[in-house]
Amino acid sequence: TPEGLLLGTRQGLWLFHDGAFARRFADAPFAELTVNGLMQDSSGALWLGTGDGLYQQKGRGWNRFGVGLGLPDDNIYFIHEVQPGRMAIGHGKGVTLMERGGTFHLSRNLGLISDETNQGGALTDSRGRLWIGMIGGVNILDRANDFSLKDALRPLVTEARWDGGSSPFPARLEIPPRPRSLDLEFEVASPLVSGTP
Repeated sequence: TPEGLLLGTRQGLWLFHDGAFARRFADAPFAELTVNGLMQDSSGALWLGTGDGLYQQKGRGWNRFGVGLGLPDDNIYFIHEVQPGRMAIGHGKGVTLMERGGTFHLSRNLGLISDETNQGGALTDSRGRLWIGMIGGVNILDRANDFSLKDALRPLVTEARWDGGSSPFPARLEIPPRPRSLDLEFEVASPLVSGTP
């Protein structure tokens, strides 16, 4: 900041200026928490990742995000602005993309090599790809700048099977009443880049 160097510590935020440390935001809800990640977005708002959720500066107050409030985990390891208004939040259960109140969660189930991210482990390259540092390696989200949260990962049914019948790639299905079983196979296109970059 123009005032000095802002530092996340095990006891909240501190400012280093003219050779001295001073506590910042002493009355904030994270004042006594460990700050794992810290960033200022393109609008000037401060974002903090703690072991008790994500905090976003709003005027003189703070918005908190965490379990039950848009994120699947409270342990925040990194905060990264992919582009103005689109944030990537790394935590102990993968990565969450946030944009205009919407969220999309990437996890091991969707192709990440791990669910746990590294502290400070995010970068957007010149091609718009988000590089995500994970425990065990790196994942790359292709086209992170224009990745659609709304349309992300719509499943495609590849086959439907029931007692006495089946249908490959059904656009529309008529199933007899009360089949004993119904099996659906589907594919979900992964937004992650496969192989090496």
